[in-house]
Amino acid sequence: MQHSATQTQEIAGAPKVSPESSRGRRGPYAKTVRTRERIIDACEALYASKGFRATTVKEIAALAGISDRGLVHHFPSRDDLLFAVLERHEKRSSDAIVHDDPYDVLRAILAQEESLSRDPHLAELRTVISAEAIDPAHPAHEHYRGVYEQWSGFLTDLFRALERRGDLAEGADPAGLAASVIALTDGLQLQRLYGIEGPTGPSILRRLVEDHVPALRTP
Repeated sequence: MQHSATQTQEIAGAPKVSPESSRGRRGPYAKTVRTRERIIDACEALYASKGFRATTVKEIAALAGISDRGLVHHFPSRDDLLFAVLERHEKRSSDAIVHDDPYDVLRAILAQEESLSRDPHLAELRTVISAEAIDPAHPAHEHYRGVYEQWSGFLTDLFRALERRGDLAEGADPAGLAASVIALTDGLQLQRLYGIEGPTGPSILRRLVEDHVPALRTP
């Protein structure tokens, strides 16, 4: 890792970001894209280990191997950096569950949680920033409030669609089940980051969903 292309510096708790992590395109535009992606990689690493508020622009620049001035050229403010990270994360999440059939959507959600459980860095990033954003003054507060509202509405509509098809267990409440899925994923993820041993979050989540949507069970 380099600071202003000359000073080598280690940042505790953050994985290294390779300046050569993205190749294949050519020209000034390709270089700009690679630089921006490298900066966002550095933000993800530092936000996961230190949180957004405790991370400085100098640390991000050092980890990305770019000068402070170069970083500000691509991202003029700290909020711009944060929202670039959030945009990348939300795109990953939405791209993973684009399906028409409710069963395919549920399978994609369960697969996504399985993937997240194998990536402690990404899990920590999501948990740390969303916890920080509880403060109304945090720049991501409204973002996460909207995410939770949309996610709750999306899951409720999904379980209602299954209910209309007669595929939801008798007596199951779509809104309550949606709230349970969100609470379970967040709560178990937080426990895992604390190092609390127990059944894996994805296996418990799968059991909850399959108990209420029996046809989802694999024979």
